[in-house]
Amino acid sequence: MARYTAPSDYPVQHPILTGVLAQMVADAAREEGRRETAFPTLARYSDAGKCARAIGLTSLLDEGQIDDQADEDVAGQFRMWIGKILHEHVMGAIVATYGGEVEVPSYLGAYKGPTGDVMALEAGHADWVGVVASASDLGRITYELKTEGSFGFDKAIGVNRKTYTRDIPHGPRASTKIQGAMNAVANDADTLILGSIAMDAISVGLAEKLQMSAFDRICAEWRYSRAEFAPWAKDEMARAQFIAEQLNDGMLPDRVAIGDEMEPVALDPTKVQSDTGVPKQWQCAYCRLRRVCVEIGPGPVQLAGVRGVTC
Repeated sequence: MARYTAPSDYPVQHPILTGVLAQMVADAAREEGRRETAFPTLARYSDAGKCARAIGLTSLLDEGQIDDQADEDVAGQFRMWIGKILHEHVMGAIVATYGGEVEVPSYLGAYKGPTGDVMALEAGHADWVGVVASASDLGRITYELKTEGSFGFDKAIGVNRKTYTRDIPHGPRASTKIQGAMNAVANDADTLILGSIAMDAISVGLAEKLQMSAFDRICAEWRYSRAEFAPWAKDEMARAQFIAEQLNDGMLPDRVAIGDEMEPVALDPTKVQSDTGVPKQWQCAYCRLRRVCVEIGPGPVQLAGVRGVTC
């Protein structure tokens, strides 16, 4: 009688079939490069809340000078690709139902850089701009959609899948609110609507316990009036103006981003792992300029001393 051998349930380290599409997507993204901006600009709306130094460096360095760790992030590129497909279908459904415009370009402010080039201070594309006749009280709407993993979605709506309980909802990320706010201001909107679609639906059992609808399991929506969103855009524009002034004074800004509560957060790209005893700084972990930033060192620095920068 053959002796039974328990199979190994550990996954192989290098999938040869399952990861083929993910690798193709990552290779295509690397070849394509970053998306073109709506207008020549110092910063993109999608840079909302981003580290001031990263914004400054991105405006000064050519793509070829950036040691882009994002190129190596096959998982991140695949996740973005799936989100992009979903995003396109949602926008198509919205237009088919309500009309309006998608991918609406706009810009805010003006900036004359160290080389004398004049460009926008901030620029980007709104996902959708229009009016919903059945909700006319909302007026002109600017809409931004984000796809979220279970962690981000659960935190936003206030659900704990492990304990099967409700938590306090934290709403959309600060960066999402600020990005949406700048689009809303630029498009003269009365209402900003932020939508979130979960990449992993909440289970039927948890939904029943918490009395969640079928839509609650996979999506959520928040609405903000001009009185709420306009200050967010104003503060981010002031931050962009500060970055512009620093660059024109021959300085590269310090590593400061905007945190979850819209507070300034000092960053350190040498301490991104939690096992160092310092809270993990995800902004640095995902930054495409981390290696360059570590080389430059902490604090505001003279542009003249930054390798690869000519101004």
